[in-house]
Amino acid sequence: MRVPPRIQIMTRVLVTVLFVSSFMASRNRLFLLIPSESPPSSSLSAMAHPRAERKISAPPCNSTALRQLGKHGRWVQDWNFVRQYGYTRGDVVQSGPLIKGTHGQFRPSPDAPFPWPSSWRWVGREPEWQHVTADMAMNGALTTNYNNNGRDNNRLFYPVDPMTPRNMCHLLVNQLNVRKIAFYGDSLTMQQADSFLNLFGSSYIETLSSFSSKSPSSPLFSMEQVKYSLNCPQSPAMESLHHSRHTAKSIHTTNAKYNSTTHSTISIPIFMQKESGGQAFPHSPRTDFEFSMEFHYFLTVNPSPIVSEEEAVEENNNHETQSQNQIRHHHKSLVIFNIGAHYHNTTWYEQDMLKLLGLLKDVGHPDDLYFFRTNVPGHVHCQPTSPQTFDWKRGTREIPHRDLDEFRNSLEKKGGGGGHDWEKFPTWNEISKDMIRQFNNVDKGVERDGLWMGQTAELSSGTMLSPSSLPIVMHVLDVFDMTALRRDGHNALKGDCLHYVLPGPPDWWNHLLYSYLRELSGVLRGGGFVNCRP
Repeated sequence: MRVPPRIQIMTRVLVTVLFVSSFMASRNRLFLLIPSESPPSSSLSAMAHPRAERKISAPPCNSTALRQLGKHGRWVQDWNFVRQYGYTRGDVVQSGPLIKGTHGQFRPSPDAPFPWPSSWRWVGREPEWQHVTADMAMNGALTTNYNNNGRDNNRLFYPVDPMTPRNMCHLLVNQLNVRKIAFYGDSLTMQQADSFLNLFGSSYIETLSSFSSKSPSSPLFSMEQVKYSLNCPQSPAMESLHHSRHTAKSIHTTNAKYNSTTHSTISIPIFMQKESGGQAFPHSPRTDFEFSMEFHYFLTVNPSPIVSEEEAVEENNNHETQSQNQIRHHHKSLVIFNIGAHYHNTTWYEQDMLKLLGLLKDVGHPDDLYFFRTNVPGHVHCQPTSPQTFDWKRGTREIPHRDLDEFRNSLEKKGGGGGHDWEKFPTWNEISKDMIRQFNNVDKGVERDGLWMGQTAELSSGTMLSPSSLPIVMHVLDVFDMTALRRDGHNALKGDCLHYVLPGPPDWWNHLLYSYLRELSGVLRGGGFVNCRP
């Protein structure tokens, strides 16, 4: 008896659906699955086109730590901390002649063995320790006995842990698979980049002038904006995995620190470019925030593929899809953004934030790690107010604000932001957070001036998403609370009360970045996510 064609088609569809459902159930830790749901009867377009457009969001991170790091704490002076985790491996970025002739004249003394601005450690209180008072902290009543990870052994505080070269390298290379790093933004973003380099030190950071034959073949290393490379030792397990896949040659170095006889190193290009928008003063001409062609190229080019196309096909034949290969082996970029500290117009600020979010959407790398660093205010009448007569050998001895209330009161007493609108920075930050939140939660999306900045994907019910279809996520590196308290450590030369000296407060932006990435790595590995929205 001949089976009617309609029955044959229905049977094939049923078998296919059952196979796909079974296959995807076994792979749900690596893929985002859109559940089956019938289109509403009123959606004629959805019925006419099975691959109707639907908005998707990355899974939530569900981590309180990611939201609370860097908040609800205070600064405690701790000379032991700076002794263990300061710039002890050789500065990569040297201070300019003006700083060397002033702040650089500091001489250690019994009561200040290191520059005063580098002596403060951020501590954030856990809920059960809310009764710990400021006097207890400031008078040294708290134990500062560190273990190998730099955490307090007594665990009184919810920590922002120090970024050490070894721990950060392991986190970036072996856990997060980061192969490109970029700092793109204002002059304070460049200060964070300089701090990042100096915390690693010259033992881990190389300049292109000293790369010579050790330089990778990737064109990224020849870019004008890539002046430095981070050389991280590769763990034996990861090295064995890569070599077993016949991957690109590992980079060896003669530096004994890397123990080149047993381990290879991964060279990560570091892109740095200053770009900011807004106005220097309320009545100054506007400067547009733009993205350079070089930066777009850096973000979109893979430094060197981990697996070849032949290997991808081979793994595909071994019941692993090419999409899974791309998710598992794609080289990630770590990018820290900021659009600048010189805005006086809300509309212009929102427009430039849209440009930033639009770039991420255009690049289309859902597993890249994008961070927006919040804006930090300056402090009017910062010390020293008379640099010409100041005793630079003794150095500054100013104490940070006790809390945000004290900071706000000080700002009001001194007439606001001294013509810079620093008192408006909390507003700019809330605008950024709100737009990023909407961008990540694409069911709502971001719409300004008629432009929709949400993310969509062409999907049919039950379809497994390829990496290019996954949503883009931006994280927030919220350094405002901790930095607003740091009235000390400013440049102070020629009235500059916005920028800081190094070592100083910007070092803690990188400690916070490390702590955030470490928590995020655990969330992603625990949930099997490509990325998540905080």
